[in-house]
Formats: sequence, structure tokens, C-alpha cells
Amino acid sequence: KITVPIPELEDETVAIDDISFGSCCPLRDTPDIIESDCDASEDFSFCRTATLESSLCEQNSVDRVCSEESLEDAILNVTVRFQEPSSRLCCLSCTCYGDPRCRSFSGFYDVWAICDAREAVSLKRQWCKIKEDVCNNIVDHAGNPCVWIEEKGNEDWKVSLKGSQCQPNPNSPPSYLLMYQADDFKLEVIQEERGVIQEVFIEMDKVNVSLHAEDCLNVNSIDDDFPWKIYSGTDFSVLSKSVKVFEDGGNDIDIIWVVEDVKTGILSRIRCTATKDGDGRGRAHINVEAVVEPNEDYKSERQNLDGFCYTNDLKKTGSHQITDDIIAGNGCQARNRDEEVLAARVICENESINANGVNGCFTTFCSRAYFPTYASEEECLKEINNEPKRGFCNAARTNPDEARECMDAIEDFGWEAGASRYLASVSDSTCVTRNQLPKSLTTCQPGIVLQYLKDERFDDTWTDYIAFPSDVRICGAMSFNKAEDSVLFTHKIRLKQCDVPSTCSAN
Repeated sequence: KITVPIPELEDETVAIDDISFGSCCPLRDTPDIIESDCDASEDFSFCRTATLESSLCEQNSVDRVCSEESLEDAILNVTVRFQEPSSRLCCLSCTCYGDPRCRSFSGFYDVWAICDAREAVSLKRQWCKIKEDVCNNIVDHAGNPCVWIEEKGNEDWKVSLKGSQCQPNPNSPPSYLLMYQADDFKLEVIQEERGVIQEVFIEMDKVNVSLHAEDCLNVNSIDDDFPWKIYSGTDFSVLSKSVKVFEDGGNDIDIIWVVEDVKTGILSRIRCTATKDGDGRGRAHINVEAVVEPNEDYKSERQNLDGFCYTNDLKKTGSHQITDDIIAGNGCQARNRDEEVLAARVICENESINANGVNGCFTTFCSRAYFPTYASEEECLKEINNEPKRGFCNAARTNPDEARECMDAIEDFGWEAGASRYLASVSDSTCVTRNQLPKSLTTCQPGIVLQYLKDERFDDTWTDYIAFPSDVRICGAMSFNKAEDSVLFTHKIRLKQCDVPSTCSAN
């Protein structure tokens, strides 16, 4: 809570210094905060405010109405600017998603794709294609030969729906990947084809639980079909206090679980997801979006430390040289016209686009989506023409970590499946005027709200006047005057910014 003093009038202008909130730690990604200067709401969102110490004009102490003369030429100019933090999370965070692609607490990035049969040595191919002859010459995590799955019928094999045709040997035991272990906490995942996460195990204080991707997405009602299984520890009532579930507002397939170990304070955010296919979906899988370590001194204060998040080591077994080569940029990175056509068809949602229509599509996309990542349409167009995945993902996700995940999703699942969840979040770069701005923000919409105190006797009468969504480009400063906006001059006003509730998508 910031109280902003009003300076003396100078040259008929009251110039209030810039009000800066600084970077914010989203509560959905961090453990419970015991002591905070923010206001917490029941949906786990935190808010911060900057309030002018008094109203802007002279007031009658009885009826709080300023004189007509004092308001005749009064104008209030407000400029709002948003800046993305350099990192999505404020606490130490580790993630494994997709094949999986993992990033440790220290930012180390690695991939363990089991039975990776992509032809990584040829830059002449149109695609980084999964090849049967490569599959027949590599082994899975257990050292057994990988198995090639033949197509049935004449339908094309869609990796995003069926997984890879090159899969681990059915006689091999499951592949376990230890993500993080500290004190009595442990999070471990089971990988299946390509290394995609199918099941997660979490050991916490007094309870050990597991969640399978298919069980997670097949529930009709969380109350009737609770998908978590207790494999040791206490009863359901303890588990229910540690686990919260929300359907993702941005995708009607996804289910998000937020799990907090009460004893260690370590928080895990788990997304169950699948690729849409008409009215159905493909194979379910799990993304461990974040394992959050709240203790900055965990290396010296925690016991029993282990796992990739801490060691930067996935402890890969089996054939993984192909994956390592691709990560290093040695293969499967060639840019080609066919990829540009496919990208354009997805980005512009037009299946009839051919090579001649690519530039027009990219131009249209950048004209509406360059803000806030790019300074201009031209800068966006240059990037997307040079590297379609990077250009699209930077426009869709302003945070560098999220942009990387977007590019990885397209690499893993193809343009149609990988880019679909990001298309809806692309902002419109056309600047908006005051009349186009909403009065309030929706539940999962980040931004700032300008409010006035309707009745100074009661602090709960703050009323929304106009909202500034963070993904909207505003046409210069917003001007308010006596004729239309008298309450902004006669009442106390404030700016309010809230974290989106933990029920909202991480996107």
C-alpha cells in the first residue's frame, strides 16, 4: 500500500512523480506468504495500491462538492506502462514439460527424449523426421531395443495425438526421473514414449501420493472421481488440505493442480493436458510447470538434497546422442519454406495459404500482434520471417521463459498442436482509446484499475472507474475532465493492481 502526496501547484500544473510498483511475485507460483504488505483475497490473489493522500481539488467539508469554477478547466492526465519481469517466477523454480524439456533452479536446460529417432544429421530434409531405420538402431532407457509402431490403415500418423512411432521396449521397466528431493519432500515422474511424463509421485509430510495423466483428465467431477492415489501415509482429509484443483480457464481440456507441502513450504504446480482433436483429444500427459523452492539458502539449510532441479543432471540412460545433438544445434534446425507455409496456416487460421501467401499472413499477424514484445511491426516481421517459431512465440508470450516453452511445444508437437494454446493469448497491437477501455478487469485478466472512494467514511466503497489491461496498447495518455469525470477530482483516487487468482491458467 503506497500513499502518494500531492505536490504544490506550479504553473497551474500538479505534477505527480511516476508511481512504480516494481516486479511482483505471483502468488499462484509461490508458497503462502505469512507476512505481506498486500491485501489477500479469498481466491489467493494479492493486490497492491497507490492512493493519493487527498482528492485533487478543494472540497466543501459538508457535501464534498468542488466549486464549478475550480473544476472548469481541470484535466487529469494518466499514463500507464507495463513491464514484464525478466523471469516468470520470483522464487527458485524448476520445470519439466513436453518430452520432457527441463530447466533447473540455476537455469540449466536439458532434454531427455527416450527413443529419439529423429534424423538429426541431415539439414536437407524438410522436417526433423522420426525415422524407422534410426529407431531400429537405438536403445531405450533400460538398454533394450526401441520398438517401431506400424501405422494402421491409410491415416497419417500424428505425433501430437498418438505419440512417436518409435517407443520404448514394452519389456522394459518404467523410466523414473527424480526432479527434486529435499528434507522429507520428493517429486519423481514416470516417463513414457519420447520421455513424456505420464505419472507424478510426490512424497510430503505424512502423505505420499501419485497422479496419472489419463486419470487426471478422465474425471467428470473432482468430488466423485478424485484422481490422486494415496500409496502411503494418512487419509484423504490430509491430502485435501495439500491439494487444490482448478479447471484451466484458457483450455477446456487442461486440469491444473497446485500442491503445497506444508512442512517444507515447497510448492508444485502440475498441469494435465492433451492435444485437442475435434471433439476428442490425443494422449494425456503431464507438465510439471513449477517446483518452487521458497528457501534461498536451501543448499545449506536443507537435508537429503537430490534431483535434477538441484544437480542439473537428468541422469540420462540409453541412446540420447541424437537429442543432445539437436539441443546443441547440430541438426534439425534448418529453416525451410514448407515450415513457413504450415506456420502461416496455423497463425492466420487459413488452411488454403500457400507459399505465395506467407508474407501477407506474417504481415497481417505482426500488424496486430507486435505489441508489447516488439517496438514496431517491422521488427516483428523481420523476426518471424527469419525464424517463424521464435517470431510467433515472442509475440504470443512476452516472458522469455514462456516464449521458450512455446517454441519447445511447436518443436515437440508440431505447429497445429503446439501453437494452438498460445494463439488465444496473442494481443491486438491496435492502440485503444479511453472509450474502448473496460470499467473493470475480468477475473483472470492482469492489469491496473483506476478507482475512486465513493464514501470516505467507509474504506470498502472503492469503486472501479476505468481499467487498463496489461495486454492492450493505449493511445498515449488518458485524459479526464470535469464534464465527464467529476468524481475523479472530488474524491480520493487510487491505482490498484492484483495478481490473477491461483485458479487461472499460468499463461
